Amino acid sequence: MSEKQVKLSVPAEHSSRTTAVPRRIKKKIQLRDDYVLEDFYSAVRNNRLDSIHVPHSDVFFVKAAMEHHLGMKFKLKDVEAAMRAEGWNESRVLVPYKQKVLAND
Repeated sequence: MSEKQVKLSVPAEHSSRTTAVPRRIKKKIQLRDDYVLEDFYSAVRNNRLDSIHVPHSDVFFVKAAMEHHLGMKFKLKDVEAAMRAEGWNESRVLVPYKQKVLAND
């Protein structure tokens, strides 16, 4: 038996009823840079929202700023990867400060 093969012992009473249960693997579909809305609406139409990755709006803004200042085209996934490498994390995006309304008694 090679190193990658694993032998499973199955009790005799269960050996005739064994069936493999396929695992559903979620595939993330990257949105095409020029067709983000079209790909998103296609996923909505086909009930496949769980299979796509929509970058945070910060990624779109950084991509636009880089393209404007550098005069080069960049892919969304490359900009997002660079932002993550620099420490950006969408879970750490600041929530806007809400002013407290003081009631005058």
